[in-house]
Amino acid sequence: MYQLSMEMPQEEVNALLQPLLARIIPLYQNNQLEKTDENFWAARAALTFGRPGVIDRGIFSVYFFNLLHLTTGQAIFQDAGVPHAYLEGQNVEIMASSDNVLRGGLTTKHIDTVELLKHTRCEATHPKIIKPAKGKSVQSYKAPVKDFTLNSYQLNKGEAITLDIATAEIFLLMQGKVTLQSKKIKVALAKPNITAAAFAGATVTIKALEDAWLFKAAAR
Repeated sequence: MYQLSMEMPQEEVNALLQPLLARIIPLYQNNQLEKTDENFWAARAALTFGRPGVIDRGIFSVYFFNLLHLTTGQAIFQDAGVPHAYLEGQNVEIMASSDNVLRGGLTTKHIDTVELLKHTRCEATHPKIIKPAKGKSVQSYKAPVKDFTLNSYQLNKGEAITLDIATAEIFLLMQGKVTLQSKKIKVALAKPNITAAAFAGATVTIKALEDAWLFKAAAR
């Protein structure tokens, strides 16, 4: 069915989806739909990505895919060939080395459904939420692949930790302010969404200038 919806002529997409949208968009606009309802996201997608005479076929995906709500600190692993979409909120994404991103809808970017279907596994998937393994200050997200590791660190103001860097590793600050120091090099991450890199063989001390939360991504 997913392949059928991706290959369907646009006229048929419009004919199938228009009656649905005529029913659910007024409900969405009147705040009568909950976020646990696929119709909420389908209506929002139609209003966000619709163009005159062209209904985004990605709306079908809202009903084919699992609708999943992750809370702060939780994660999910998406294997190769499993299509997915981020609907709302902020997330930290790490992925294996890849030379392509294939899109089937719900975007203003380039869409290539033909190439997408060549790499899509059209089979049932049951998502498993990853709950991090917790240490004193670190949370480790264990993905079932050998490509990368992802850790997060929550530090109180004035707290410091020292890490030995084994590969090329990237730090991403989510909250607060920290400094990273290795020998004579000192870098300040002073606002959220700022990144820094460290390389194999370095020893990095992270000090929180205020309560802070940051992630570290590394190759294995």
